[in-house]
This record gives sequence, structure tokens and C-alpha cells, in this order.
Amino acid sequence: MWPALLGTLAGLVLALGLIHFTALGLGALVVAPLLAGGVFNYWYWVGYGARFLGSTWPRFLFQRQP
Repeated sequence: MWPALLGTLAGLVLALGLIHFTALGLGALVVAPLLAGGVFNYWYWVGYGARFLGSTWPRFLFQRQP
């Protein structure tokens, strides 16, 4: 639960920052969650899963299944 909450809060903070400091306007509400998700959800969990299984990133991602 905490990782999902932190990812959502990061997206919200990033969206507010992008709205305030860039010319993206409402587009920041689309860009910010994608960036926050890309940095945390789609990057962190792959590494966590590999460590949990006692593997490395490349082996975890590219190992062929029998």
C-alpha cells in the first residue's frame, strides 16, 4: 500500500510543479503521472522482483522460460 501511495503523491507533487513552473498547463496532469510511474512503478518493481527471486535485472527480464 505504501509504494502506491508514495507513487501517487509523487505524481501529484510533480504535476503541481509542472503546472506552476512550465507552460504545459493541463498537460502536466497527463505527463506527471507517466513520469512518476516510469520512475517508480515501472522501474523500481522490476528490480525488487529480481532481488526477491535472487536474480539480476538482465536475467530477470531476458531469461527464456522452459
